[in-house]
Amino acid sequence: MKNEMTARLFKVSQFSNDRELTGELKKQNIALTPSEVRKIARILARDPSLVELHIFNVEWSEHCSYKSSKAVLEEFLPTRAPNVIQGPEEDAGIIYLAKVKREKWG
Repeated sequence: MKNEMTARLFKVSQFSNDRELTGELKKQNIALTPSEVRKIARILARDPSLVELHIFNVEWSEHCSYKSSKAVLEEFLPTRAPNVIQGPEEDAGIIYLAKVKREKWG
């Protein structure tokens, strides 16, 4: 027997405007934008379940994807330079800040 939350689809197409959709997303504690939710439905080629929306919510969050700060970070912080140990990929990058007793600190 399926869990009710897993089985319950979030019927994206039933919302005629962004204001209604935003209100329902807030009720479900989902911080995705209406355009992101519609994109998820297109990616899945169907309405997502609430569980799927919560997963996307976490994966596309600022904490995980830097979605609102990435452009600013790319503009002001190097991704390739002598002091870049590892550029940003799946996670934040690592840069060399200083040498203390012949050890690199990042």
